[in-house]
Amino acid sequence: MIRAVLLLWLAALPAAAGAGPDAVLKIGARTGGGGCTAFLVAPHAALTAAHCARGPVTLLAGWHDGRARQSRGGIDPRRPALSPRIENRYRTDQVRLTVPRAFAGVAPLRPGPAPAPGSRVEIPAYPRHEAGRRTIACTVAARPGSEIVLDCPARSGMSGAPLLQGGRVVGILTNRIGRDRALATELAPDLLD
Repeated sequence: MIRAVLLLWLAALPAAAGAGPDAVLKIGARTGGGGCTAFLVAPHAALTAAHCARGPVTLLAGWHDGRARQSRGGIDPRRPALSPRIENRYRTDQVRLTVPRAFAGVAPLRPGPAPAPGSRVEIPAYPRHEAGRRTIACTVAARPGSEIVLDCPARSGMSGAPLLQGGRVVGILTNRIGRDRALATELAPDLLD
């Protein structure tokens, strides 16, 4: 009984400005099936990896043990408008989802500058087949162009997760590289407007 009351009280608390735990969202069916990660960049906009959103998706906030505190249907996937000179195929693997109704009490993540090689980042994500969100710490191993190579492994379901540094989003996870590295990319500026 006390646990249930405490959980209800915690669920009613608003998220901290700029870094609320629910700003990182699970993509999937209302029951949590499916799987990638997304994050809010504005009250009515979320970003994720484009390969995770080939059409309208459901965004789940506060996902844990098969339940979400809130859910919204995402519509209007919009890819970045890139210069033809950009040859980074992973940079095009990001998309903006319009959130028709803002999540109550959830503060979007604010962007920061792309991380330098050797710097530490955190990746909060919803790996597939786990009960809730997991955050891993990584080091930026290399920065070829707009790509960000990380020294940590990515698992299924983590695509679309934000790279956080100092509470700000500095990149988006797009792929894994073998068993022990991951690939991210800088945020496409036109998706943040």
